[in-house]
Amino acid sequence: MIGMLINGVPGHPVETLTLENIQMELPGGGSAEAAKVQLSEQEKAYPEHNMFGKTLPAYGIYARHVRGLKLRNVRTSLLKEDARPATVFIDVEDVTPADFAAESSNPK
Repeated sequence: MIGMLINGVPGHPVETLTLENIQMELPGGGSAEAAKVQLSEQEKAYPEHNMFGKTLPAYGIYARHVRGLKLRNVRTSLLKEDARPATVFIDVEDVTPADFAAESSNPK
């Protein structure tokens, strides 16, 4: 249940990133407990998509330690209800989420 993970490390953020024309259809099904999870810093680990487990606290985009993030025509939709928020931004500076849309949970 990982949508998109953008994760720098303290003092070394991911910088100047533009995401454009992205449509993510995600499985959903995340719980309220999953929304409360706080991911540990793993500065020495090799960056793998599953290094924080199989579920993130956001169903769409989890971004941490990022500077200069632009979202243009980025959309998410869910196959089933999800109790987690669409996005979680932690230590994110200069984010432009003006063109991000999370469709309400409408199971197909």
